[in-house]
Order: sequence, then C-alpha cells, then structure tokens
Amino acid sequence: PTEELAEIKYLDEPAVQGVNKRYFWRMLEPEKGVYDFSLIEADLAYLESRGKQLVVFLMDKSFSSRKVLPDYLSGYAVASEGSGYSPIRWDPVFIERLISLGKALGERFDKHPNFEGLAVQESALDISSEDSELLGYTPEAYRDGLIILLSGLQEALPESHVFWYSNFLPGNNDYLYDVADAIEDYGVFMGGPDIL
Repeated sequence: PTEELAEIKYLDEPAVQGVNKRYFWRMLEPEKGVYDFSLIEADLAYLESRGKQLVVFLMDKSFSSRKVLPDYLSGYAVASEGSGYSPIRWDPVFIERLISLGKALGERFDKHPNFEGLAVQESALDISSEDSELLGYTPEAYRDGLIILLSGLQEALPESHVFWYSNFLPGNNDYLYDVADAIEDYGVFMGGPDIL
C-alpha cells in the first residue's frame, strides 16, 4: 500500500496537506461484517511519519470490469451501459451496509490525528433506463438514499469529515440541491469529480 504513496511526487512539499487514496470496498470488508483495515493502517503510518493527512476514498462504483463491492453485495452492482458497475445506492440494504462500514471506520480511525475522513464516489450513475425501472430507481428514492447515507456516515465519523462528490442525479438534477440542504447541518463537505 505505501509503495503507491511513496511514488507521489512532491508529497513532502509543505503545501501538500495529505492524500486522497482509493480503496475498493471489497478490500476493506472481504466478508459481511468482517473488516480488514490493514491497508489503511499502513498508509496512515506512512503519512503520519510525514505529517500528512489521509482521506479514504471509498470505491463502490467501477469504471472497468473490476468488481469493487464485497461478494455478498454483488447483487447490488449493476453492469453499466459502458464498462464497469454502478451501485444500487438507493436500496436500504446497500445504505445500511455502507453506514455499517462507516461505523467500523469511525470506531477504528475517527480520533486518529492523521485520518482526515471518508470520501464517497460521485453521485452520477451509469445504469440503463430498463435496469433502473427493474431495480426500482426513482430520482426521489436516490435523493432520499443519499441523504440517509451521507448523514449516517457523518454521524459515524463525528471527529472526521465526510466528502461527497456530487455530479448529477439521474432524472432530476435539482434534487442535488435538496441533498446539499439536508446534509449542510451535518457538516458534510461537498465537491465534484469534474471541478478544477
């Protein structure tokens, strides 16, 4: 794990405050309720020795054929129209399991001085309209699911930050404002994957 961090140019520059590193969900939870945070621990130790912060960027969506969800959640990954998989983030089971992961991360790292927080992937999904209909997708369900998910993660990590990368919300982009308004009091940080 730290080999990747060691390859980052200018990591020791004073202006660089930390690293936002990707972790596949399946690596952190190989079996339901069984967590392996050894990669995060190694990365935190490496960054702590350099006085830098770590943001755990949780991958629940894939842009390639690689599966990122634990096997027990494979039914919650839908093949994208291009390549990769999109998660069924509006499903209550999926939301509950992601918040459970957040709680486990919080119990282990929330008070670590070099653990900055948890970032979740962009809100954009790449699911066909046929699959969306079969899976019960509605813009309202996704909006409500994101609110529950993001507020639940921030509650699980009260000393750290949760970073939400908003992009678009299929079917009604105006609902992104509703999500932002609902999570504002929780202190969730908001950004976007396509913003320079």
